[in-house]
Amino acid sequence: MLGKIIKYDMKAMNRFLIIIHAFLLIYAFFIRILITGRLTANNVHNLGNTYFLILGLTVSFGIILLTCVAFATSIIIAVHFYKELSCLQKSLQEQSGA
Repeated sequence: MLGKIIKYDMKAMNRFLIIIHAFLLIYAFFIRILITGRLTANNVHNLGNTYFLILGLTVSFGIILLTCVAFATSIIIAVHFYKELSCLQKSLQEQSGA
């Protein structure tokens, strides 16, 4: 029974969670290209300060993005749970009143 409830809830929240987590996948692809594309042992000294500034800002943005995605996931789960709980309470009240 619990497995079916969890399966239904995941299907209901799936469209929001996939969109939110797609941002993380896009960012991970971008940072992979940025870091491994230019940063090797031979050319570290040839890179300018702007590259390291961009790299630092990109990593900072990634940390902020990861935090926002985790927070948004928690909010979506909480809102979905609250809506389901309120629907359940309404149906119980209707059944007890009838």
